[in-house]
Amino acid sequence: YGGGGTAWDAMAYDAEAEVEPLADEAGSGPLNATVTPGDWSSPTLDRTKLMIDLYFWPTGNGKKIIILLEELGLPYRIKPINIGRGDQLTPAFLKISPNGRMPAIVDDEPMGGGEPLSIFESGAIMTYLAEKTGRFCPADPRGKYDVAQWVSWQLANQGPKLGEQGHFRRALASGTNGDLSYALRRFDNEAHRIHGVMNLGLFN
Repeated sequence: YGGGGTAWDAMAYDAEAEVEPLADEAGSGPLNATVTPGDWSSPTLDRTKLMIDLYFWPTGNGKKIIILLEELGLPYRIKPINIGRGDQLTPAFLKISPNGRMPAIVDDEPMGGGEPLSIFESGAIMTYLAEKTGRFCPADPRGKYDVAQWVSWQLANQGPKLGEQGHFRRALASGTNGDLSYALRRFDNEAHRIHGVMNLGLFN
């Protein structure tokens, strides 16, 4: 479900879309979709065996994990978290993500073995998945911290600042939130700066 034509495309980012709530712990409901991506040749991971439950809603933050799972070729099952309905604030989900935000994962076959491991926050999830598979996270210090600094940059800058820009742009469109000129100017300027930083990183 990382590419085009997925079940999530039909939602079109509609936070009010009707889906099953977080209640089917067995994962057998119609929207607990099991996904087995393409080629994966690791001798230590069984690609055909379901390992990871992904608690997800189709936002930019959630799709980061989908993209990485697809790139890694790890099988996963989507557990919908309807953020418009408030699924992220239910006691069942707060046990997995105390911050009350998706995405989050539960890995039934965690690194090091043992009981299933739950992880929340997209940066921690991406780092864990990369380390588990030995991909996209170099072992040498230079490569490792080159990746780490850009992941940290995305989490602290690109993600939240563009989110704030979108928030205030939508607030302006409603026409009922007063003078938003300062907020718009601030986050429009930040969006411009952030894209410049990203282009500079790609150029270098």
